[in-house]
Amino acid sequence: MQVGTVVRRALDAAPHLDGATPPWAEVLEGLGELLGGDSAAYLAFDSTQGLQAFEFRGGDGAARRDYAEHYHAHDIMKPPARGAAAGVWLDSAQCYPQASLERHVFYADFMCKHRLRQILAFMTETSATRLSAISVQRSRVDGRIDEVLHSAPVRALTQAVAQALARERARAGQAIAAVETALASFGEAVLLVTPTGAPAHSPGPAALAWFGRPGALVPRAGRLQHRDPAVQASWLAALRQAAAGHAQTLALPAGHGAAHRLALAAAPAPLCGSGALVLVRIAPERQRKPLQTEVLRLAFGLTVAEAGVLAALVEGLTPTEHAARQGVAISTVRTQIAVLMAKMGCSRQVDLVRKACALA
Repeated sequence: MQVGTVVRRALDAAPHLDGATPPWAEVLEGLGELLGGDSAAYLAFDSTQGLQAFEFRGGDGAARRDYAEHYHAHDIMKPPARGAAAGVWLDSAQCYPQASLERHVFYADFMCKHRLRQILAFMTETSATRLSAISVQRSRVDGRIDEVLHSAPVRALTQAVAQALARERARAGQAIAAVETALASFGEAVLLVTPTGAPAHSPGPAALAWFGRPGALVPRAGRLQHRDPAVQASWLAALRQAAAGHAQTLALPAGHGAAHRLALAAAPAPLCGSGALVLVRIAPERQRKPLQTEVLRLAFGLTVAEAGVLAALVEGLTPTEHAARQGVAISTVRTQIAVLMAKMGCSRQVDLVRKACALA
C-alpha cells in the first residue's frame, strides 16, 4: 500500500496525541484515507456509557451533531466493544448480520440517514471507567477490509496512537496517585469524576473508605450520588459549575454538627486527557465546635433568635427539637427559617446548613 502525504502527516502526528494539543485532525484524516472512510472519529465513553470525548473529521456537520446530541447512546459498536480487548479491530459488518443491522435504530435512523453502511473501530481502551476507540465510517461495505486493517501503514498508525494514549493514561495515573498520597497525609481523599459524577479513575483506599461513612456520596448506577435528593441536586450543580471552570465548595451534613467538606475544581490537563473532568477534594466528617450565634449573626446579618435557629440546624436539631428546647411554638421557628432563607439567599434548609458550615 502506497503512503501519501495525508497518511505521512498522520504518522508524524500520532506520537504527539499525549501532548497539550492532541493533533486529532491529522490522525483521523490519515486513518480515514487508509481505510477509504467518509469520516473518522475518536470516541470515549465513561462508566455509564455517556459520551466523554468526541473528535470528528470528514462527513457532514449534521452527522456530528446527531451523534453527539442523541445517537451516541445507541451506537451499535458499544455492545461488542465491551467484550473486546484494547488493540483489536471491530467491523460492524462482521459483528451484525445485515438483517439484524436493519432492525437497529442506530443503523436505520442514523447510519442510513447519513449514507453510512460500515463502521470500523480500533479499541484504544477498555477499562472499568472508560471505553474508547478510533473509528472510520464508510459509505460502502468492503468485505475484504481485513487485508487493509492488517497492512503495514495501518498497523504503524494504530500502534502509534495506542502508545501515545497509553503514555497519557500512565502519566494521569501517576499524577492522581501522587495527589491521593499527599491528601491521605491529612486524612483526606480525592476523586476524579466526569461532570455527571461518573468516576474517571478507580477510587483510592481513602475514597473507598469514605463512601461508607454517614452522609457521604455512594457509588450507584455507575455514578457517585447522594441519598438525599436535595443534596444530590447541590452535588450535580457543583459538578457542572466546576467543570465550567468555577471552583466550588460543598458541605455534606453528616449529623450532630459534623460535615464532609468537598472542594471541586476543573481537573488540570495532565489528569484529563480528552474530555472535561472534575477534581474533588474530600475532607471527611469532622466534629466541629458549635458555631457561635454571634459569628452567624454578624456573617449573615441575622437577629440573635435567627442566629440561634441556624446554629441549631447546623448542630443537627430539627425545627421541632429547637422549638422544644427554646420553649417557643414550632410556627415561630418555621417563620424564622423562612426569614433565614430570604436573608441568606437559600431555597432549601440544607443550603442554610451548607453556608453556615462554610464559616467553620
